[in-house]
Amino acid sequence: MIQLPGYLSRGMSIKLVAIDLDGTLLNHRKEIPSEVAQAVREAGAKGIRVMIASGRLSVSVRHYAAQLELNGPHICCNGADIVMGNGEILHHVELPLSEARVCAEFALEHGLQINIYTATEVLFFDRSEWTERYLQRVPHLNPRFIDLPELEEVSVSKVLLMDHADRIPLHRAQLTGLLNHDLCRITESEPEYLEVLPLGVSKGAALKRVADSLGIQQQETAAIGDYMNDFEMVEWAGFGGAMENATPALKSIAKLVVSTNDNNGVAEFLAAVGEDR
Repeated sequence: MIQLPGYLSRGMSIKLVAIDLDGTLLNHRKEIPSEVAQAVREAGAKGIRVMIASGRLSVSVRHYAAQLELNGPHICCNGADIVMGNGEILHHVELPLSEARVCAEFALEHGLQINIYTATEVLFFDRSEWTERYLQRVPHLNPRFIDLPELEEVSVSKVLLMDHADRIPLHRAQLTGLLNHDLCRITESEPEYLEVLPLGVSKGAALKRVADSLGIQQQETAAIGDYMNDFEMVEWAGFGGAMENATPALKSIAKLVVSTNDNNGVAEFLAAVGEDR
């Protein structure tokens, strides 16, 4: 049994829990462990609403939400989209075309893989080793290939640039000098993933929007994740958690650090937040 922090032991009641997907809810095989699935069901039986908060596209998030019988809302594209389990889009923030174009031209110039996300699909310019690796990881996607001029007609939620982890800091520094930071922000979702989002968009902002829409107060929310795109969400939530496999920066702000995603850490977290019920 986890020794609960005093923060929870004073009777605070959690009503909404947001859970990151990769590195958190999913194990290294990209599966939901049976113990975690059972913990999600038990939380629901206690009246706790559980939602997924991911950088992934809505169709991918909904694939896993359906396994857990979670009807939504869910946070997709790192907060640019909030989507119900049936695919209904509740909220969409568009990345300005000027910034999407900068990212696309940068990727093409430097030979980088770029994934362009809308609220409903992922767009590629061409096939590469990175494309195939991504589609193996997310096999239920049906990507669409476009040319650069077609980008003008797309409502972009976010862009994702992919490269070897040791090159991501260089790309981030270069893009920082090219983008208009009154219009967008940069984050990292995995060691090999660099993301550009609309200004003000984060999982934390999206969690606040969902909580407000449900009449749930900040101190009645909880969130857990493993990487820097989870930082704002874990920081904003009334009770923030981090996986043992999380980045040191995320662990430093978490009120509770649980086991890794391969050792049912999310089940531990849900047991903790539901302890007072």
